[in-house]
Amino acid sequence: MKLSRELNLGLNWILNELLPPFVRDRRWFGAFITRLLYKDKAPIYMAFHERVYEMSDAEFANVYRDIQSTALARPTDLNNASIALIREHIVGPSVLEVGCGRGHLAGILAKDGHHVAGCDVALADGLVEKFPQVTFTQSPAESLPFANGAFDTVVSTHMLEHVRD
Repeated sequence: MKLSRELNLGLNWILNELLPPFVRDRRWFGAFITRLLYKDKAPIYMAFHERVYEMSDAEFANVYRDIQSTALARPTDLNNASIALIREHIVGPSVLEVGCGRGHLAGILAKDGHHVAGCDVALADGLVEKFPQVTFTQSPAESLPFANGAFDTVVSTHMLEHVRD
């Protein structure tokens, strides 16, 4: 499904602000939205939310790998204003993006001349080929495999809701 970030934000606003909680917070409504958005992968999402804190790191990463094909068809959750603001505030030559997703921001920062590393719990297929100038590492955000002070700037956007601890 292809939705712009702005349309997605508008739909979220409608669901969160206009839809009464007695509808919005019902399991049947969540299941309906999940089936609408994720079709045949909906059971993976539903089981994920029930078991997320019981899963091993490998199981957790596998869920993200399994659902990559159902993610909204846009390169990033960031809008252009957010990307511009991030670019303005990068300090130093080395940048780590934690929760790099599809690599869009990491790719932009690398084109700006930074030495960029991208890290995610499950690396998207074709990421290394699409952004050869970025060094990608698969790792959960809770246990990054980098030494303290290894990067001048660390960026993390739209990912805290994907961290278990």
